[in-house]
Amino acid sequence: VPTLNATASNTTICSSQTATLSIIGADTYTWSTLETATSITVSPTTTTTYTVSGTNTLTGCSNITNVTVNVTPTPTVNVSATATTICEGNTTTLTLTGATNYTVTNPSQTTTGTIVLTPTTQTTYTITGEQQGCASTTQTITIDVNALPQVVTTNTTTCAGSPVTLSATGADTYNWQPTGATTNTTSVSPTTNTTYTVTGTNTVT
Repeated sequence: VPTLNATASNTTICSSQTATLSIIGADTYTWSTLETATSITVSPTTTTTYTVSGTNTLTGCSNITNVTVNVTPTPTVNVSATATTICEGNTTTLTLTGATNYTVTNPSQTTTGTIVLTPTTQTTYTITGEQQGCASTTQTITIDVNALPQVVTTNTTTCAGSPVTLSATGADTYNWQPTGATTNTTSVSPTTNTTYTVTGTNTVT
């Protein structure tokens, strides 16, 4: 009876990888894959045991052995953002799931789950995940950045108690303080030097 020795180039692989199986100890062989070579290449998607029989041509005696290839699943990374469109100067947080460690580009940085980004222009981030030595396929997410509106006002001089109209341009909506007005102009009658603040917002950019 032949003494068979079956080996694998890698006994643990990622689901997208291959392993080479080899057998020695006899003259002819038949694998459970129906291949008859002394070395075969396999690419299982789950842990699989391969059986091989070997026969000595002179005696006709046969024996059977097997070799197992363990498969670690390739992680599938999911990416979500608190916001995919932000105003210039604001941040967005990416939440990454499906793996243990992650690499994010622009610039390259690593994280275990969340990362805070502050892009200044539209930026596409590429994310890969790693788990038990296996890398995920690449995921991408694009963050759009809206420029801040440039609100323009002018200083005004008036007599105490006399009405004066303040105006602002450069945005879609406005909020004046302390008057509470929400138009691009507001009429005021200050009795002392007063500073008025206006916040401009673009509704669609």
